[in-house]
Amino acid sequence: MKLLQTLSLLALLFLMEGCKGKVRHEEPDLLITSRNSASFQLEVTGDAQALFTDKSPGKPALQFTCGGKDQSPCVIVRDAAKTWKLSKYHYLAADIANPGKDSVLAEIRLDANGWLNQGVVIPAGTVRSIRINIPQDSIPAYYGKKIIGMYNLPDGVIKTDQKTDSIHKISFLIICPGQETTLFISNIRGEGSLRYPSEKELTGDYFPLVDEFGQYRHAEWALKTHSVDELKRSVMTEQTDIQDHPKPAGWDKYGGWLNGPRLKATGSFRTEKVQGKWWLVDPDGYLFWSHGMGSVAIGDGTAVITDREFYFTGLPDSSKYRDFYSTGWRAPFGYYKDRETRSFDEIAWNLYRKYGDNWKEKVTGLVPVRLLSWGQNTLGAWTTSDVYLKSTLPYTPIIMINSRKIEGSEGHWYKYTDPYDSSLTGNLTRKIKAIEKSASDPYCIGYYVDNEITWGDTTSIARWTISSPAGQPAKVALLDFLRKRYGSISKLNGKWGTLFKSWDDFMNNTRPLNIRNSDTEEFTRMAINEYFKKVRNTLKKLAPDKLYLGPRLDFHFYPSDRKLNDWDFRNDWIVNLAAKYCDVVSFNRYRHSAADLRPGNADKPVIIGEWHHVPLEKGSFYLDQAHFAESLHMRAEKYNYYVRSCLDNPYIVGAHYFQFFDQPTVGRADGENFSCGFLNICDRPYGEMVDISRKIGKELYQIRYSK
Repeated sequence: MKLLQTLSLLALLFLMEGCKGKVRHEEPDLLITSRNSASFQLEVTGDAQALFTDKSPGKPALQFTCGGKDQSPCVIVRDAAKTWKLSKYHYLAADIANPGKDSVLAEIRLDANGWLNQGVVIPAGTVRSIRINIPQDSIPAYYGKKIIGMYNLPDGVIKTDQKTDSIHKISFLIICPGQETTLFISNIRGEGSLRYPSEKELTGDYFPLVDEFGQYRHAEWALKTHSVDELKRSVMTEQTDIQDHPKPAGWDKYGGWLNGPRLKATGSFRTEKVQGKWWLVDPDGYLFWSHGMGSVAIGDGTAVITDREFYFTGLPDSSKYRDFYSTGWRAPFGYYKDRETRSFDEIAWNLYRKYGDNWKEKVTGLVPVRLLSWGQNTLGAWTTSDVYLKSTLPYTPIIMINSRKIEGSEGHWYKYTDPYDSSLTGNLTRKIKAIEKSASDPYCIGYYVDNEITWGDTTSIARWTISSPAGQPAKVALLDFLRKRYGSISKLNGKWGTLFKSWDDFMNNTRPLNIRNSDTEEFTRMAINEYFKKVRNTLKKLAPDKLYLGPRLDFHFYPSDRKLNDWDFRNDWIVNLAAKYCDVVSFNRYRHSAADLRPGNADKPVIIGEWHHVPLEKGSFYLDQAHFAESLHMRAEKYNYYVRSCLDNPYIVGAHYFQFFDQPTVGRADGENFSCGFLNICDRPYGEMVDISRKIGKELYQIRYSK
């Protein structure tokens, strides 16, 4: 047996010698060789072990082993001698050999940054290349002036504020291994080079940047549309495909499992733990696992044209086709921060030309047909009410509370809602009544309320409140709390080290104070409890049979990545507070797996409200057909791995992919322009994504129930 294992390992190492992946530019440069490997320091986390082995002359392999107990074992490779000057490369890459008997998902991170990552599934007994696009900070000034308002730039460029040439360490992780695992990592290298168009080229034929359909002009790939006739012909092609692939056999009218055990039918969705695993139970009593799609919005492809009208080819007359133009969204960050923007809905324009008159009704009617054919049974958050209220699919609306905020608070998307202001319950009540049908509709599973709230640390809400005006309801509540505890302002000053002359002086103060003690911790918890309590009570009063799905916590590295992303792990207290009030605890989880996700210390079901995987360049600026095919294969492979990790997790009762359509090629107002859809901007399905979703749909109940 040992002889066979040795021969297998030697064969893999031989393969690693020739494994160079798809390099689209000049030959790669090895960053680690036998001559310089001694200058590299190895740091491990969790139960990882690592060492360099010189199995191949001149090209050391990094042997990376973990014991299977830790969920994010990691080895950090640090160059103690120098930085790598990575700005001259397009990618950082490595070859990874898996001599084991099971597939492994490996992840690479630049500079130990969890958000600068890429992953690859490595089947048993194979070698695969892992590759990450290197974000660039030194973008030519002339280019930066012309290419604006988007995260992911043409020519394969991803912009960053981090100093690219200061990077001198990389991390390799084994994601949720579950057992002792060994990988061999070799040929760590810089690949390719970025070529920016010259200043002269930018004044030539470089613009318009996108064609009449909103697609990148300067490359060709499969699924690129070239004419309106081609756009229209794709309707029949998809109709035939859907007829050949009906919804999975054995699903009831809600998408529940007809062939599984039948539990108590209540006429509404509910939750129940069955054989040690949490489930949704559909209104007819059948087990239900929510395999769904978020952001199903018909005509939500608004690309900003403010300052960028020259990016576009043949924009239609804005008077005759005014419905395709809009003015509005002020982005919270980026180029268009706090600016009113004018946008053109290129996806809606394509749908209009594809389906003709009554295009909205046709596309809306096609939504449940498509999703069922794709093996999906739920409309997730950000789906518009004109879609879900007409649909024959279960759905999970999201309600964004637009009530008074704590003035001194901070937030990525918005400031923190004041839980002591009456406008919270009033606004939530109005928004539920605006979709009143959902409160009694058996297809409505329940409601998400709010999204990716910025909670801060254990004292933040109290500190934000201290720096808010005297009329802030949360500050009035804080005053009452402190008066009961201290009685006099002098006693408060003695504990806090402050110099307030009176309680009025305290209330009139709007200066930020860095008070981090038991008082600010207790009030912060009180305020968060008040928020959850008011939201839950309002929902249960107006829609008593619907599930409260929570605020979609964006703790993407929670709970296992504690040594690499300590912040998310420290938010365990927020998860426990959410679990106290929510029927199902929701997370947005942009990771390669959800195997380790749990609802804090509670035994409650969990739902993934949002997740996806994107190509190496993240956007739709494909370089060529090979690049397109490689990107799509990677997305489909990781879709399969992710959903199966959810099905294997006893807490998770569903996962909703983000999103239905690709985002606009040149970006919406906040700059997002990810190629993350099941449909491209011309409403054509990505076949590899559809195929893997169908496969999972057919198998999901057997997978969930059997393990």
